[in-house]
Amino acid sequence: MILHYIIELIKTSDVFETSDVSIKSTQFCISLIYFYLANLSLFLKLNHKKLKRFFNFVGFIQF
Repeated sequence: MILHYIIELIKTSDVFETSDVSIKSTQFCISLIYFYLANLSLFLKLNHKKLKRFFNFVGFIQF
């Protein structure tokens, strides 16, 4: 699961293949923050419905 997410992250943030590096690197940083927050919520076992809905919404915006 984590490996699949990292591969998708690398595919969607092709920083070196575009001239607009700032937007792609910003997207990459936001994706890393989202990944950290998702891991933190799993670590703390915060399985509330609102939190799950929030992460689904953020994931939908990113990808």
